[in-house]
Amino acid sequence: MNFSQRNGYIKAREVIQKDDLDKITRTRIWNCFYELLYNFSKFPSSSLRFDDRSHIKNSFCSNYWKVFKNEAIHLMPINSDFWISEFEKIFFRYPINILFDFLEFLRDQQPITNLFQFKTLNKILEEEKVAYRFVNGIFIETESEAQIKQIEDLSNGLKTANLSRSENHFNEAFRNLYDRNNPNYKTSIIESIQFLECLINFKLNKGRGKRQLGDLLQDIKIFKQSDFELSVLEMFSKIYGKLSNNGIRHGASEFKEEFELLITPNFNQAKLIFNLAISLGSYLLTLELTKK
Repeated sequence: MNFSQRNGYIKAREVIQKDDLDKITRTRIWNCFYELLYNFSKFPSSSLRFDDRSHIKNSFCSNYWKVFKNEAIHLMPINSDFWISEFEKIFFRYPINILFDFLEFLRDQQPITNLFQFKTLNKILEEEKVAYRFVNGIFIETESEAQIKQIEDLSNGLKTANLSRSENHFNEAFRNLYDRNNPNYKTSIIESIQFLECLINFKLNKGRGKRQLGDLLQDIKIFKQSDFELSVLEMFSKIYGKLSNNGIRHGASEFKEEFELLITPNFNQAKLIFNLAISLGSYLLTLELTKK
């Protein structure tokens, strides 16, 4: 909040932006993109020749035309003014979902994705009271800032530890839960469970074998650590057992009507499992297990 807002000269924003973004927010996001693609202010001056920078820009425009717009490549314009106008429309004229789709597309474009300041993007979203954050490669409706940090820290921790299998399951659980167009809550629950299986199996067996979570939670009882809360694992084991026995993991019986909600879980149920997996995974990642 600046001087004018603190002293009542300009009214501070109070309404959360969810269905659309105002001009100020769009302009701030546009400036991040424009500086990167056209001014290349994020490139060290000595790291890339002009020809290299031009190639990166042309490659990105080509991918945008072929992949994002699904247009025939021989119809792609080459005029620089066209591209400025084209991208400007996305940021200032198109609805919020198209803008967010574009920014998620940007995430997959190398080396652009390594240079675009996604942390700055989240700072803008927070300051302008937007109801979304860019987390782990996609936009999600705002959770608490603490939980967003926990998700990011866990993802970074898995990368640092080179736990690619665990990381893949974690990412799939996350994306199936928060996919705006095609969420799959059952798959999210399965991936959350498999994420923990891979992580615990690595901690116990250095990744050897493919034991399931129920067995692994029993195995972990033979390990001793000073502050490890076994009751948390036992609670998760009971939840896992309920899900596993009634269709989430191993196929469901059509006659078990009382478990219909678990067989076709909703967002809140999948989110509960995902959040439990995050908390347990974050703890296990830093835990040194030693046998009694």
